[in-house]
Amino acid sequence: MLASLTPIERSDLEVKVLFATRNESRHQTWNEPWVKYLVDQAYTYRDVLSSEELSRISGLEALKFDEHKGILDYTLAMQHCYETSSAPYIAVFEDDIILAEGWFARTLLALRDIEAKLTRREETVPWQDLRLFSQERWTGWHDTTLGAHNEHWIALGLAAAVLGALLLVRRSTHGARKHLDNWTLAVVCLVAIPGLVVLFFQAGKASVVPQTRSVHRAMIGGGSHAMVLPRERVPALVQYMRQREVGHYDRIMRDYAKKNKLARYAIHPVQVQHVGPVSVHQQTGAKMEPIWSMAFESLRPARLAKQHRRMVSKLYGDRDRASAQDVKTMAIVKSQG
Repeated sequence: MLASLTPIERSDLEVKVLFATRNESRHQTWNEPWVKYLVDQAYTYRDVLSSEELSRISGLEALKFDEHKGILDYTLAMQHCYETSSAPYIAVFEDDIILAEGWFARTLLALRDIEAKLTRREETVPWQDLRLFSQERWTGWHDTTLGAHNEHWIALGLAAAVLGALLLVRRSTHGARKHLDNWTLAVVCLVAIPGLVVLFFQAGKASVVPQTRSVHRAMIGGGSHAMVLPRERVPALVQYMRQREVGHYDRIMRDYAKKNKLARYAIHPVQVQHVGPVSVHQQTGAKMEPIWSMAFESLRPARLAKQHRRMVSKLYGDRDRASAQDVKTMAIVKSQG
């Protein structure tokens, strides 16, 4: 996360790491000497919880109630950053990710774009979060079951339209009659068109209708691996998540956005890749393989480095580091126990 940041970018970022385990001394990173030099604060449950809450955490860890503990960890991290910093944005990062060079500058430019649209009233809906990770199957057409997208009705409608057009051509054009016999029409309408319709949906939306480079509204899917929230959204969201108590926190955040009619945004191409062996949905093996982004794999390091320099120049210009520190953006990195 910090490797490619320029000094002025690092001065704008406040990093707090929650070691989300009852016995942090057993965590493989807790005793590493580099932690205190790289991050602004590393803290544990003992720093933010009462003795009763610590006992509850121990019970959740022993029973592996991940749907309880996950919500608790997320709300603790967001609440802690809200209370200990005045940064206008709070970012939540999980620990099983890698980030593209220039992610911070691109995120700040995306936030600037969102705020500008609201100022110009191009967008009238308040926003909840900006996601830095999403996978292509969340953009639609993720169900590969034949007929899941009404392919039969689409193929029937296209076949009827094409058949009508070809019959009209055959009737009105003498030269076309010898080429458009009944067998040809049958192959086109009963084989070619249904086959192409099925292939269109099976290929996936990311392949046939790829997302353009943009910051766009995206209500479909989750993406809690890396997201940015405006500071004012945190208290109510934390309260809502704690009231729910149990569930997947990405789905709860989606429900909150729908309930309160808040917009959700996503960056494309994504700036984060999920590389962990286990997801929030506790999937492993073959089921876990789709939890990653194809778009991230197409990013090229040399191109990213050039874009990074241009974005930093656009963001900061000739301002010195002191002026950049007037407004900080905070990132929370959640380290799994």
